[in-house]
Amino acid sequence: MEILKVDYGNGYIRFYVDGLLPLPVRKAKILFDLINEYCSDNEKTELSEHLSKRIAECEIRQKEYANKTFNCPPNSKECKEYTRLFKREQRICSLLIKNLNMIGGTENGNKQI
Repeated sequence: MEILKVDYGNGYIRFYVDGLLPLPVRKAKILFDLINEYCSDNEKTELSEHLSKRIAECEIRQKEYANKTFNCPPNSKECKEYTRLFKREQRICSLLIKNLNMIGGTENGNKQI
């Protein structure tokens, strides 16, 4: 899913999904209120599937960075860099899960981090 178009009474809004999500909860609430009110169930399902796919990709990258961190010498630049990347992916994944929960989500919607 690249673009999500939300049609409402006076017009429409186009969202570039990969560029916009993940959003912090406060900002996402505004967006997902619009989505839940004006989008069809098919569009919501497609968005949920897209977010679930991004969560899975994010979790794979987290595992890769964790393995690389484990295999490098402690306190090295390399180790610090992989730790930074791991934490970044962890934050992104957490936000994606929260965003997914705001549209009802799928099996990952109930996931706890």
